[in-house]
Amino acid sequence: MATPFSQTLRSLSGDSPRRAHAAWLAALALAALWLAWLQFGSVTVYEISTRARLEALDAPHPVAARVASTVLATHLSIGRAVAAGDVLVEFDAAEERFRLAEEEARADALTRRVEALRADIAAHQEAKAQEIDAARAAAEGGRSRILEAEIALQLARDSEKRVAKLSASGSASAVEASRTAADALRLAAVRDALVAETRRTEIAARMRAAERNAQIEGLLQSVAGFEGDIAASRNAARRLSVAIEAHRVRAPVSGRIGDALPLSRGAYVAEGQRVATVIPEGGLIAVGEFDPAATVGRIRAGQHAVVRLDGFPWTRFGTVSATVTRVASEVRDGRVRVEFGLSSDAARVGLQHGLPGSIEVVVEDVAPVALVLRAVGLILAEPVTVAHAVGDRS
Repeated sequence: MATPFSQTLRSLSGDSPRRAHAAWLAALALAALWLAWLQFGSVTVYEISTRARLEALDAPHPVAARVASTVLATHLSIGRAVAAGDVLVEFDAAEERFRLAEEEARADALTRRVEALRADIAAHQEAKAQEIDAARAAAEGGRSRILEAEIALQLARDSEKRVAKLSASGSASAVEASRTAADALRLAAVRDALVAETRRTEIAARMRAAERNAQIEGLLQSVAGFEGDIAASRNAARRLSVAIEAHRVRAPVSGRIGDALPLSRGAYVAEGQRVATVIPEGGLIAVGEFDPAATVGRIRAGQHAVVRLDGFPWTRFGTVSATVTRVASEVRDGRVRVEFGLSSDAARVGLQHGLPGSIEVVVEDVAPVALVLRAVGLILAEPVTVAHAVGDRS
């Protein structure tokens, strides 16, 4: 009679221990290889930025209005090349210009007045010099006449003495003696008059000189006052020139306008409002923002990185190699800023300032078992933390 499980029995009888042993050996070999890879293998660990973009090597320069006013003329056009100092926007400064014209006109008028006063001072000084020369000549003439009178008086007195002796001896009449005495008295009076006249002349010359000096001093004080007014007007003009210049928004650096506020003639702009951003010409860098826990102490200058740009899919354009150049030491808005230098292969892609993307930084190569232990540690650390928290509350 045929057995219902004849084929199953034949299959069992055909199995041999050799095949089972081979299967176990293969499984053990695979397990050994896997354990060896866990222990001695190497896995590259990457840190990925939360946000990244390309920036100009020199920081972009935002340009803002320094005064609140209305637009008089605008030269803003996104992408336009500008040189440092080019006027981008000009605001209405009519009132300041009118005041500047008034101050300049006032300074010019005062300057002409000062020039006239200086000419008047020069004329007074010339007249004073001439009066001094005339007084000196008059004094010398008076002294000469006094000397002449002294000599004549001396002769008259000698004659008076001789006639008096002759009259006493009877050789000359009394009339002759009286006449010579009168001549001596007359010459003495002439001399005294000449001395008084000379003194009067000198006093009058000194008085005229003092008057001239007073006039010159008054003119000098007027000049000093007018010069102070001129300086004040010129300072006011300089302040107004600075105020007028503040109504012009100039490009701080050479580059291209990366962003511009749409402005038209007559538009009002508030003080401090940004009207444009100038992107300096030059190279580009990649800037990424990373979580502080994954960055501080792990990302360092010199590490390799890969930049993926949102506008250039890496499946078609590839990636851009980069190197960490600088890592910020302070946290801002919960993120750490990291800067990367781009490799030369970045030129094959049309890169420009502002392109967004992501950055992957190679932070270390570790054995897979280390990653497993880290993961286990993180899993085990969570309940421990909760337990500690519960203990603290109790």
